Amino acid sequence: MGEILTGATVGTRLAGGFLGAQAARTQADAVSDAARFNASLDARLLGINEATARRGQRRALSSMKVAFAKNGVELSGSPLEFIAESAAEFERDILSRRFEVQSGIALNLSRADNAQVVGRQRASASLLSAGADVGRFTLPLLRRLNQGGG
Repeated sequence: MGEILTGATVGTRLAGGFLGAQAARTQADAVSDAARFNASLDARLLGINEATARRGQRRALSSMKVAFAKNGVELSGSPLEFIAESAAEFERDILSRRFEVQSGIALNLSRADNAQVVGRQRASASLLSAGADVGRFTLPLLRRLNQGGG
């Protein structure tokens, strides 16, 4: 009867270890997929947002030129420098935002890779734990069998 109970326990522990490993891999895949999706979405939005910002930049610079022209200001010297400085400031803002978004994309890709590593580690730990449990249950049985008390 003890051997049947030990066999059932061993089977349960092994099944639990395999299911735990599968769950760890599945969770890692879900976290990784979500992080990669966020990175790809950020990359797509970056292009859209940059295009929108550049259109706004062109409109603002055009409005400045029109305002200067309406007031009879010649586009040379200080007014031209003002427009050039404004254009440079717009560009710095766009590049700063690009760097911020690209940093977020890199962070999401790193999270995706990290989730896979952690998932593999958890799966391995689950299998090792199941193996240790099986050893704990079967070792006494093997000792009894070797002693002829089986």
